[in-house]
Amino acid sequence: MKKSLRVAIAGIMSALCIILLYIGSVMWLFAYIMPLAAGLIMIAVSQTGSKRLALTVYIAVSLISLTALNDKECVLLYVLFFGYYPLIRESLEKIKSSFVKIILKFLIFNAAVVAVEMICIYVFMIPFDNELGRLGIPILMLLANALFFVYDNLLPKLEILYEKRIKNKIDKYLS
Repeated sequence: MKKSLRVAIAGIMSALCIILLYIGSVMWLFAYIMPLAAGLIMIAVSQTGSKRLALTVYIAVSLISLTALNDKECVLLYVLFFGYYPLIRESLEKIKSSFVKIILKFLIFNAAVVAVEMICIYVFMIPFDNELGRLGIPILMLLANALFFVYDNLLPKLEILYEKRIKNKIDKYLS
């Protein structure tokens, strides 16, 4: 693939990620869904281009969205987890022990979620509204972990779908 074409793909995919994060930062309902969707774009970037190109897109989107978007929680979810997880997932899958692999995945996810909330509370001074009382945080973490479980099991299926249905059509236009 030509270098100019790689740059164009990186720019288009970066813009698409930023638009998704913008939607998530404007509409509170999508604040947790859009970082996930922007992360899924990284699958297309890494399979169409390369891991290096995907890393470039991740860094560009992270820097631009951190400076330009208002909803820092939405952006931080992308920066601290959903943006890079599709890129490192392949490496995590190479771990032979299923138990270690699962523990490591959930450890990375939970560390990212806790980091997002701590940064929002202590750096950006965004109060954590909890209407469920003392049980609210464990319930929210349980729901977040359930979402991650579904997301992690859905990623390989989406990679196969992209590879079988979409990648060939894109490659036809790029060659």
